[in-house]
Amino acid sequence: MRTEPQPTSLPTVRINAKNFNQSNREDTRKLCTALFDYNARTEGDLTFRKGETLHIVDDSGDWWVAKSLTTNHEGYIPSNYVAPIKSMDAEE
Repeated sequence: MRTEPQPTSLPTVRINAKNFNQSNREDTRKLCTALFDYNARTEGDLTFRKGETLHIVDDSGDWWVAKSLTTNHEGYIPSNYVAPIKSMDAEE
């Protein structure tokens, strides 16, 4: 008697669309444009140029932690030197 091979079951992966979309929106909101050039003054600061896009990692306090999408470097930035991508300040 010949037996047919049985299909193997694959694990089910469920994606919560609400959380997935919310996560994408949060990433978009954390993108900023540099309004001015900034040269690092300490080892932990991030040097960036006007117009550069930065991903904000931590926005607590006056000095934020950001990662440059141009250089891939991460460090502290003065929060008043950047504006969210979708704000009017970034478009001027």
